[in-house]
Amino acid sequence: MKKILFHGKLPNLSDACFEALARVGGQRGVRVAMHHIERAVFLKGIDVGVNTLEHCATDELRDEDIERFVRQKMAIVPTLKAMGDYLEVEEILEFLKKKGPEDLLSEPLRQSLEGVEILLKKPYPPTD
Repeated sequence: MKKILFHGKLPNLSDACFEALARVGGQRGVRVAMHHIERAVFLKGIDVGVNTLEHCATDELRDEDIERFVRQKMAIVPTLKAMGDYLEVEEILEFLKKKGPEDLLSEPLRQSLEGVEILLKKPYPPTD
């Protein structure tokens, strides 16, 4: 496992877990996103049937991969800007407080607010 951006180890969830998340999300009318940076996980997201894939694969996608993605009418949220968001932390916090309840469930909103508030600590990253 890799340590990324001070968040510790990333868990590897089983295919059955991803399938359950997509199934329950569909039953509850909640869209399900999967974060990925590799072709293998891009393909897993298509197989599982999540609604959106966050970021983009850093390795090459094949034409047939993209065609499957498009046929399933999925969406992708590419990472167009990494790092530098710390310059806009106060604006992000204000947005989350005003509009967050409209777009996020309570727990993801709580976690997002907590993460942004950590960014406001000086120095960054905080020693804790």
